[in-house]
Amino acid sequence: MLAAPLLVANDDQPWLPYEEDGHVHLYLKNLLTPDQIGGCVMLLDYPADHITEWHDHSFTHAAFVLDGIFVNESQFDQTELYFGPGNFVCGPKGQIMRHGASPEQDCHCYFLTDQPFSLHYLDQETVAKARH
Repeated sequence: MLAAPLLVANDDQPWLPYEEDGHVHLYLKNLLTPDQIGGCVMLLDYPADHITEWHDHSFTHAAFVLDGIFVNESQFDQTELYFGPGNFVCGPKGQIMRHGASPEQDCHCYFLTDQPFSLHYLDQETVAKARH
């Protein structure tokens, strides 16, 4: 899709609130969009001690941890897993998961997708069936 190289400076992009049900759950910067590359590259700011609700994505995705501790739990895990700076965490399309930041500090990470962003929250019954 790209006809020429793109240069995007993080500092030039505004922090945007990501709202769900009228509450801001995290802030993000859209660095590259589906119109530019077919997928997304975002910089995410998870507030300390915030963990998303259980959800899935309709695309393959990955997080590269810049600072803080990224907390990840999926249908394949029996506990939360913790990843520090420099770790690259990749999830397959349709994986049921939740993630966020440890209680001690905010977590910043690059979030990459191979398709346009979408998010599908799941009820507890669906999560329970997938995890057993």
